[in-house]
Amino acid sequence: PDGKHLISASGDRGDVKDASVRLWEAATGREVRRLLREEDGQTMAALALSPDGKTLAAGWGDRIHLVEVPAGRVRGLCRMPTGRLECVRFDPDGRRLAAAFVFVGVCLFDVKTTELVWQNKDQPTNSWSEGVAFAPDGKTLAAATSRKGPMRLLDAATGKEVRPFKGKHNAAAPLAFSRDGKRIFSGGWGRNGIIWDVTTGKPVGALNPPLSLSLI
Repeated sequence: PDGKHLISASGDRGDVKDASVRLWEAATGREVRRLLREEDGQTMAALALSPDGKTLAAGWGDRIHLVEVPAGRVRGLCRMPTGRLECVRFDPDGRRLAAAFVFVGVCLFDVKTTELVWQNKDQPTNSWSEGVAFAPDGKTLAAATSRKGPMRLLDAATGKEVRPFKGKHNAAAPLAFSRDGKRIFSGGWGRNGIIWDVTTGKPVGALNPPLSLSLI
């Protein structure tokens, strides 16, 4: 958030020679340190930085490491047995962590204790383009986990569905709320990205070109 550093991850496309997360100095391009390295030959799947910039969530397979920035010390581990991580996001105050796991569903973890708060398995995670995003007030989160099923708005406290989002094409990752929380911008399984009305669950516009993962 201070604009002085960049964080990168390698190994996402099957290049497992160096599946690592690194911290760089933005002004010079100098590597400050390697924050995390996967030794098991798995590829890095998802990253998220807490709003205060002090904690990095980085994961693959069934685990999410919580790493102190810039020290690089691993301070916690969130795990979801039998799952395969696809997406991870902090809530606006950095106290909770939402994640989408293939075969498992959408999960919410307490960042301080690393304990699982809830798990929603109502919709199969079978799109291979899962995404989650918190609303600006942190009370709800959007989850797109199925190519054949609609994106859903979930209650962040309980994991229960508030409403589905239905249109000609279903939503896909990445997902982002507008600053006022009234719109959700998503990828889509058609040619364009989609703009959704949060209150009605209906599409109200298109994005062309669609959202890029690099923008989220």
